[in-house]
Amino acid sequence: MKIYLIGSGAIGSLFAAYLTKSGMDLTLVARNLKVVEQVNRDGLKVTGVRGDLSVRVPIVTEVSHDPGADLALICVKAYDTEAAALQHDVLLRGAKMIVSLQNGIGNVEELTARFGIDKVLAGSTTMGAFVTGPGSIHHAGEGETIIGEPRGGISADTQSVADVFCAAGLPTAASENINKPLWKKLCVNVGINAMCGVLRVRNGVLAEYDSTKSIMRAAVGEAQRVAAKMGVDLDMEEMQNLTIEIARKTANNRSSMLTDILGDRRTEIDFINGAVVRLGRGNKIATPVNEVLTNLVIALHETQSRRIENKDA
Repeated sequence: MKIYLIGSGAIGSLFAAYLTKSGMDLTLVARNLKVVEQVNRDGLKVTGVRGDLSVRVPIVTEVSHDPGADLALICVKAYDTEAAALQHDVLLRGAKMIVSLQNGIGNVEELTARFGIDKVLAGSTTMGAFVTGPGSIHHAGEGETIIGEPRGGISADTQSVADVFCAAGLPTAASENINKPLWKKLCVNVGINAMCGVLRVRNGVLAEYDSTKSIMRAAVGEAQRVAAKMGVDLDMEEMQNLTIEIARKTANNRSSMLTDILGDRRTEIDFINGAVVRLGRGNKIATPVNEVLTNLVIALHETQSRRIENKDA
């Protein structure tokens, strides 16, 4: 299978490394020149739960022609989906299938509107990983990946993608109703990402204290109520317990939002907790906890230059 993977963040790099190691013909597409230089020089490096791995991965900044890809994986930040679709239009239009492996809600809708619902697959993964440097990531926790067709059902092509991922050591299942796994992943992200960013702690810390677990349960509960209003049936207590369990399982992981906050970069808050707030308003469901978390993360970024350090106290 000829694969092009767009996005060299933690999940993109993790999948690129394992898929390449399994023998797939994969090209990584990255916009960060430091990553491109490092990977070209020393390969893609992975540390963590499976030990150390270094693999040579072809990497480019842009594909200006149609390479005839069997699969294009989109692993960019949610706020970069539109820009990536525009920049790599030729590649994506020529690809047989497109899979979104991204956080938040709205990515698949953006891609299907541009490239058609028949070739776009939605994906969700609970693999835990974070970037440790250009071309280097830490695989902090195992997880499962689920992919599916927006209109439902499982075609042979969809199953073939799941089989390729599984063969690469990336446990993956094809789902007949992908909306449910997508909302389950959103609920987990709603409970973990913003809290880790605001408190500046790794995932596992959230599962250690009554105070943090209480906030997590409240945020996830709001997301579950919004999902129910939109026709996605999730059990609230099950989702709350799952979120805490995943925090424990990925205890050493730095959430993507924590990594972005520490690097003073834009976060995906508008597509995670912010999406719950936005959809809650549209469906007349109160989401005060998610609104506070959203505003706190935004405020952290906006007030970065005004922060008082210990030396200033």
